[in-house]
Amino acid sequence: MLPTALSWLSWSVADNFATTRIIGYKEGHLGAMMAGITVNKPIIKRRRVKANLEKVAVNEPVIKRRRVKDDLEKVRSYIQDVREKGEDRLLPERELAEAVGVTRSRLRGALKKLVGEEVIWREVGNGTYLGQRPLVGPGSGRKVELSELTNPQEVMEARLLLEPELARRAAMRARGEHITELELCMEKMSDLTNQSADWSFWDRRFHRAIGRAANNTLLLALLETIQANMDRGTWGELSEKLHHRSSSEGSMQDHLAILTPIKNRNSTAAYEAMRAHLLRVQNIYFGT
Repeated sequence: MLPTALSWLSWSVADNFATTRIIGYKEGHLGAMMAGITVNKPIIKRRRVKANLEKVAVNEPVIKRRRVKDDLEKVRSYIQDVREKGEDRLLPERELAEAVGVTRSRLRGALKKLVGEEVIWREVGNGTYLGQRPLVGPGSGRKVELSELTNPQEVMEARLLLEPELARRAAMRARGEHITELELCMEKMSDLTNQSADWSFWDRRFHRAIGRAANNTLLLALLETIQANMDRGTWGELSEKLHHRSSSEGSMQDHLAILTPIKNRNSTAAYEAMRAHLLRVQNIYFGT
């Protein structure tokens, strides 16, 4: 019995020793793993921070676009209010920023966008206005005359669009003093040759009298603008072509053909006579 008991004891001790070693090994291995995780914590933190930064970086453009869109909507809404009040000028920048509820730098960005869309126009020292920048005059930003922005062909195109309509309206609206003025111009031109400066003066006065007879202030202003761009300095040798290639008799016939239907209240004939006259002049100038 003793040997058997000793054998069992020996085996039990050995078994416990092995189990202890296994457990110790596992605990040691787990400790090493935990230690490794502890060592890698800074790496994990850096990765987390990097992911957050990338997320913010992706969202920044989206946030900025939304902010710009909101600013634009605020300014557009304010402009609509100004337009409904019948006004055409915005407040100075500082006051406008407060009224809209944005910073001045963000306001400038919105205004720049609207200038590009021609919703408003701006001039340093003058202000911000609704609509498109005028072609000439105050606010145009140009220090040149209209004659420097146009050319003779454009002038004739404008005359063909405007003056036949003026003749048509003159036939319907002319009063006695208008007819008297037209007849005076015809009388003065008949005593002159079309190569004289005086003849050109009375010729323009004849066309302007038709504009006055049409009884439309804005159309008359357009006619005066056109006539202001018909001086010899702008047209150069083209002016000489008209005087050399057009006879006095032909010019007088054209003007009489215009005057007669105006006196007779024949608006269609007046329109056609003026158009035929201008087409003849255009052909002399440009051969078309």
